[in-house]
Amino acid sequence: CRPLQSLQITYFAHVHIDKEGRFSALSNNPEFIEHYLSHKYYNCDIHMAEQAQLSSYILWDDMELTGESLKLHLDSFAFGIQHTFTIVEIDENGSNYYHFANNQTSRHINQIYLNNLDLLKLFIKEFNQMVKR
Repeated sequence: CRPLQSLQITYFAHVHIDKEGRFSALSNNPEFIEHYLSHKYYNCDIHMAEQAQLSSYILWDDMELTGESLKLHLDSFAFGIQHTFTIVEIDENGSNYYHFANNQTSRHINQIYLNNLDLLKLFIKEFNQMVKR
């Protein structure tokens, strides 16, 4: 994930939900993933949303969160995960969620995400090629 640091992105995770609803994830923050799984946040996260309700891009700072989703969001701060931006891609194998975040309190990162969508998509392409090896 080192190339993301030039964009001030310090967190990356890929979540895949296959056609049978099975969850798999990779992240550069294993402590957060352990916390996420132990609290069963996968039951309330965006990955459980109806596909028709999702857009291709999600700026989490603009989402109204309640209940367990809000608790997940607040817990993520303790692990240095703030201002998450998600790119959603759906293909014949299922749904892919590419989460980017940083560990700063300023929301200016949101503009960096939007200004660099092409670079984020290139990173995703390179990431997918590396994972397939």
